[in-house]
Parts: sequence; structure tokens; C-alpha cells
Amino acid sequence: MAPTSLLAARPEVGRANDTHSVRIIRRLSSRGLLVGSVDSAPLAALMAATSTTDGEFFGPQWPGSAGGPPGLHRPWKPLRDNADARRMWTVSEELSGVAFP
Repeated sequence: MAPTSLLAARPEVGRANDTHSVRIIRRLSSRGLLVGSVDSAPLAALMAATSTTDGEFFGPQWPGSAGGPPGLHRPWKPLRDNADARRMWTVSEELSGVAFP
């Protein structure tokens, strides 16, 4: 698990002693199971950034996208809706204050 853990945002992780479930997650993660590692975390984003095909979506390959090596996914139905995509683009521009071409 990364030295800076997102699990730290959960109340039970901030306790002096980890809970049983947190210990299990840490054990699985240290073996590259369930949630991946610091080294594997950026791979899906790297694949997306270097993909030559527009509209591709990458993420973990294990069932439920719970972990595993990155690979090509079919975007979830809400991500395939053109009206939703236009709305998301507009909201992103408004919130960031940046107009994207």
C-alpha cells in the first residue's frame, strides 16, 4: 500500500490499531491483489494518455474493476450518452474556468 493511503481518510484507519478489514486490505494490496500497488496505480491513466483511438476507456481488468492489470473497458452506459458528455464538458469548463477546444 502506498505510504500515503486513501484508506487514511476512513475513521477506522486513523486509530492506533488497524481494524481486521484494514489489515486484510493491506495484506492483499502488498501482494498486488485487490487494489494494486503504487507502481501499478498510474498504468490505466498512462494507457489512456498514449492511446491512439478516441473514446477508449481503461481500468482494472478483474471483476467489478476491483483490481488487476489495466486494460480496455467498454465505458459505462452513462459515459456513452452524447447529451451527458456535452453536459459534462460544459460543467468541466465552467468549474475549471478554462474553455477547452
